[in-house]
Amino acid sequence: MAAEGRDAARFLHSQLTSDVQGLAPGASQQTALLDRGGRLQACGFLRRRTDGIELLLPTGIAASTVERLEEHVIADDVTLKTVDARRLDLALGAEAVRRVAEDDDRRFPIEIFGSRGFITWRDEELDLPLIGGDELEARRVLTGLPRWGEEVAEGVLIHETTLIDSAVSTDKGCYLGQETVAKVASGRGAARAPMLLEVIDGDTNGADLVGRGFASDRAKRRGTVLSSACWQDGVFLQASVARELRVQDRELECRFEDGPTLRVRVHSLPFLTVPEPESWARRIELQA
Repeated sequence: MAAEGRDAARFLHSQLTSDVQGLAPGASQQTALLDRGGRLQACGFLRRRTDGIELLLPTGIAASTVERLEEHVIADDVTLKTVDARRLDLALGAEAVRRVAEDDDRRFPIEIFGSRGFITWRDEELDLPLIGGDELEARRVLTGLPRWGEEVAEGVLIHETTLIDSAVSTDKGCYLGQETVAKVASGRGAARAPMLLEVIDGDTNGADLVGRGFASDRAKRRGTVLSSACWQDGVFLQASVARELRVQDRELECRFEDGPTLRVRVHSLPFLTVPEPESWARRIELQA
């Protein structure tokens, strides 16, 4: 989606959860669109340009997102439109960061999957090492990046997703749904929210548990597995769990009906984080 016009940044700042006006030209951020009750309508990544704003959205909700935003355009100089890309390529790593600094309007800088890089819709060969789909999926699960239609969907309270931490600015002014977001955050928080469960004892590959509920030895409420990943010889489950279970490094016994009993260790999301440039450079230097 593209937004152009003199009021594009101010308008989107008033509608989306992220700090659009505080974003430097050329930079990007995760963002979301809510209804007045703080429930998700869309989510994606936003890039501010000197002449407008770009939004990367799931294909299935791009048109409806434009329609929802247009309902709130009253006397603003802003034009919203969907832009179809035949192909999107993702590049991550130090070389990708170097290339994104080049003057190319079709390179969308992004922090994703615990790394930095860019997305491009230019038909070109990037000549970079390929990242396997299994590794990308594992990184998605361990960073808590939600997939539309799976971990997040229309109508879900944003506090029940990882977007409450990654896509919501607590320093900006009003936006659609802001009152509900602030009210829940100033209270006890969401009754259920995603955490990462590291399997430390038990037999599972993780994939066979997605979508299934489990009981715990620490609380009466049940949890639900949202997604799974294998990472560095370990199995991890991203799960929606009750408030009383969301304690970093707590060990739980999870019992699945007609399934295994697992011993897990609780981790906050994201489990993988984007390294600081200095530590990244040092690591590359040591590898060389």
